[in-house]
Amino acid sequence: MNKQSCKIFITTNKLTINVKKLNFVVFHPSRIKHKGQFNIKLTDGKTSNFIYLEQKNYVKYLGVLLDNKLSWKPHIDYISNKISRTVGILSKLRHSLLHDILLKMYKSLLQPLLLYGISIWGQASKKVQKKLILLQKRALISIVFLNLTHSVVPLFTETELLPVTLRYFY
Repeated sequence: MNKQSCKIFITTNKLTINVKKLNFVVFHPSRIKHKGQFNIKLTDGKTSNFIYLEQKNYVKYLGVLLDNKLSWKPHIDYISNKISRTVGILSKLRHSLLHDILLKMYKSLLQPLLLYGISIWGQASKKVQKKLILLQKRALISIVFLNLTHSVVPLFTETELLPVTLRYFY
């Protein structure tokens, strides 16, 4: 879309651009070092002032963090923090709630965090996904009162849940 057609599109549809939220990312392969900074500027139609856009290493798009190398590490870190808080809540509530209720809480609070956008970030490296796998195991172990050294394979079968690594394939 060229400059003129973009201007027509914005004015015809009565759209406004919130420049404070506007930024950009330059995507590049991880094996290539990218050192350059780009300067992208917009012209304010009313005052004719230039507004420079901020270059970031990652952006949040529809709830998924896309980093400039598409490594998915920032996204995994972001949802790991959310999941970690949920696991903490589950481990505190396990003393006062039934197993079935805890499992329903897992499925309603934790599982959506694990599954949202998995078709996009699910091919991330095993090293990056390891955090999520450990958090998922910790959640299941805390629900059924087992120690961290216990095998979780029977737990997945018993609860009819799939590990996050297998969810990507299904």
